[in-house]
Amino acid sequence: MNRTHMLKAIIHNFSKHKSSFLIASLLLLLSSFFSVLTPYFIMKILDESIPFGEWSSLLGYIALAFIATFLNNLTKLLSDYVFSKLARTFVINIRSRCIAHLQQMNGEYYTHINSGDMLKTIFEDIENIQQTATYSFVNFAADILISVGMLFFLGWLQPELLMGLLLLQVFVFLGQKKFNRWVEAQSISLRSASGELYSLIQEVISNLMNFVVIGVNSLFREKYMKLEKTNAKQQIKTQLVFSLSNGFLQLSGMIITLFILGYGGYKVIEGSLTIGGLITFNVYSQRLIAPIMRASQFQTRLAGALASWQKIRDILEAPLNWGESDAMLNKCSSIRSIDFQNVTFQYDDKLVLSKVSMQFESKKIYAIVGESGSGKSTITYLMLKLWPIEKGNILVNGTSINRISTTDLRQQIAVVSQNTLLFNDTIYNNLALGSTTITEADVMEVLRIVELYEFVMQLPQQLQTEIGEQGIRISGGQRQRLSIARALLRPASVLILDEATSMLDPITEEKIMFNLNQHIQDKIVIVIAHRLRTVVSSHEIYLLHEGRLAERGNHESLLAGKKQYQAMFERTV
Repeated sequence: MNRTHMLKAIIHNFSKHKSSFLIASLLLLLSSFFSVLTPYFIMKILDESIPFGEWSSLLGYIALAFIATFLNNLTKLLSDYVFSKLARTFVINIRSRCIAHLQQMNGEYYTHINSGDMLKTIFEDIENIQQTATYSFVNFAADILISVGMLFFLGWLQPELLMGLLLLQVFVFLGQKKFNRWVEAQSISLRSASGELYSLIQEVISNLMNFVVIGVNSLFREKYMKLEKTNAKQQIKTQLVFSLSNGFLQLSGMIITLFILGYGGYKVIEGSLTIGGLITFNVYSQRLIAPIMRASQFQTRLAGALASWQKIRDILEAPLNWGESDAMLNKCSSIRSIDFQNVTFQYDDKLVLSKVSMQFESKKIYAIVGESGSGKSTITYLMLKLWPIEKGNILVNGTSINRISTTDLRQQIAVVSQNTLLFNDTIYNNLALGSTTITEADVMEVLRIVELYEFVMQLPQQLQTEIGEQGIRISGGQRQRLSIARALLRPASVLILDEATSMLDPITEEKIMFNLNQHIQDKIVIVIAHRLRTVVSSHEIYLLHEGRLAERGNHESLLAGKKQYQAMFERTV
């Protein structure tokens, strides 16, 4: 993606704020206009008022210079204010779009995501882009207009001096163009190195206690130091290129100033240029050079922004749900039945499921059991449309799952896995998740179902108790029960418990399964488990072996069959 396409995409994001953008741009242009008036008034003071002793014109030009300076600062202040609002609007818009897009991705995307690099994109890269999109871009446009005006004025004041100035500026431009290519290459390399470092640090910080418990601190330090050194080297290289670029611009500016003073001084001695004219030419030439220099610097910033925009674009243009559009699919307000029909699925050329057929209906509890790697959790992923089906079909309420809105489908399926997700908040907020329709009575009811009511009531703050990041202040079993309670509060038609009771003792687990049986109402409940005592009360049990459906039936019939289920039951109970 080139810079022109990036700028077009950025400008498109301001389409809803055209009036504010135009007002801020106009204010910036006015500020630039007032800034160029002051040197002109100074020239008049030096060439007319002082030599001829005209007190009235002296005071008049001083007043005009003051007014121009005051209006310059006022319009710049207002412009900065409007642009700051536009900048935050831009950040909020792009960041929310990225987050919303990420929440609708497929399983293939989630399994290859680099969380640290993603965090860097959502925060640092978007901030980098907004700076380019607002202040830098409009200043660049204003600088071009100012430069054009300066050219005409300086040509009128001293054309020979202007020609020499322009020739020197051509060499400056060509040199800066070379630096821009270096900056762009170094910015891309730095973005990659810092992304890897962010990813490692984010992984460690989110699992600090696990790192200590498992005892892998030394491994982390080794990886960290390696990435930190790589990042440091790249930072130094990038900073060196930036410093060289800025040094080149400063040296060029000094050479141009010396040329103006040297050749302009000659013109003054010759009598073809006044002292006031020379001073004004030098001031205005800086006003001409400065925009050109800033334009070069804008190209440098643009090079860095291009690397950031590519990362943002990778998120926003990643295909959603295998390229489908919810607008073209059927709505789904509830799920009454799910029917797997000879479903085959493979991942990375490995067969995971082969010709699996299962049926699930509301008001019943089902169980899916089998050894690790038999494909149990894959059933859940396919229900959520995280991966496409290779062969066969899944019918939801008699309609192919591929014809049903993914957004609606996922809203109707509540999943609780052994990897609990809890927030650094109160028990109540972790259960209600901001819902205004969930009452305290609803929360108390689900706490009774998951056998947590007495525990919560004994806490000093009860429902308002803070549980820490990832629920670290409560036990693993309590975290799992909170997750089940939260799923029960969701208005979902399907409840999937994927090893959701693996940390519970047998007595508590049995009580919860009994309670669920009494409160399933119109839900489809699917229990995925290794420990078969969890599923003995299920209406129907599906046993998977190496991706194939080996047995099906209720607990009693499967035991009577004296096959694989009976052997597993005897080993696990």
